[in-house]
Amino acid sequence: MHKKPAYIITGSLVAIFLIFMIPSTTTYEREPKSTEDEATGITDTQIVTLRPELVPICSCESMQGKNGTPTHYEADGVTVLRGRVNQNDIGICQINLDYHEKAAISAGLDLFIEADNITYANLLYEQQGNQPWSWSKQCWTE
Repeated sequence: MHKKPAYIITGSLVAIFLIFMIPSTTTYEREPKSTEDEATGITDTQIVTLRPELVPICSCESMQGKNGTPTHYEADGVTVLRGRVNQNDIGICQINLDYHEKAAISAGLDLFIEADNITYANLLYEQQGNQPWSWSKQCWTE
């Protein structure tokens, strides 16, 4: 019998909580966590919702402008978006690896996976408001 590590289960519970507690208009389907998941057919699919307050912030962070649609990938649709100024800013919500990677891993999240990036951004917003994205404030407050 194949057991899932506790961090995957914990991350899943956090994501499920967020789905039911946070209203939004933007949802994303979670991808398999690894190639092993793909090989075994275990997809652990779930829907993750981006907080409405984060939609314009993440749109600006992913260089789509305040009214654009946030994106996790470069134009090729495969390469995960990295910051233009700081290459350690990752994905749809441009979560900085230097500051947040250890906490994300502890929560069972991989910031390179779109749904996990969103899940972490939702948690970060809940704890710190929009402060972590203050450098782009001029874009999302216009």
